[in-house]
Amino acid sequence: MTSATPLFRSISNHKLPTPSSTTSPTKLSGESPQLSSASTQLHLGISVIIDSPLSHRTHLDRLISLAASAGARLLIVECRPSDEAKWRERLEGRDKSWHKPTSWEELQELIKGYGGCTEYDVGDVPKMVVDTTAPNLGVEELVSSVVRFIASS
Repeated sequence: MTSATPLFRSISNHKLPTPSSTTSPTKLSGESPQLSSASTQLHLGISVIIDSPLSHRTHLDRLISLAASAGARLLIVECRPSDEAKWRERLEGRDKSWHKPTSWEELQELIKGYGGCTEYDVGDVPKMVVDTTAPNLGVEELVSSVVRFIASS
C-alpha cells in the first residue's frame, strides 16, 4: 500500500465546502462503481473528488447529470504539466499500478488511443488548469490556488 501523495495530503488538510442536498441517490445509465459511490456520497451531502482524465465528452456528461441529480456543484481542476521531462520523471518514478501507465511509452500509447477526443468544450462548468510542474511553485501554493477556485466557484 502506498501513502497519499503530497497534493492529496495537502487538499485533505483544507476545509472544503460541502453540498447541502439530501435527496436519494440516482443511478446513472452505464454507471461505473466510481460514479455509483460518488452518487451515494453526494446524495448524503458529502463532498467528492473524482480523479479522472475525462477522456471523452460522455464522461463529463455523466458527471454533469450526477451533479444535477444531487444538487451539487461540478468543478474541473485539470492538472496539465508543462515540463515534459519532469512529468516523465514523476511518471516513471511512481509505484507500479494496474490501472495507470507506469512508463512514458505506455502513457504516449494511451494518449494516442484517445484520438484527440480529450479536447472538448466543457460549457458552463467552471474549470481551472493547474501546471503541476510550474517552476517555483510548491504543493502548498498549488493546493491553495485550487481551494480558492473551489471556494469562489
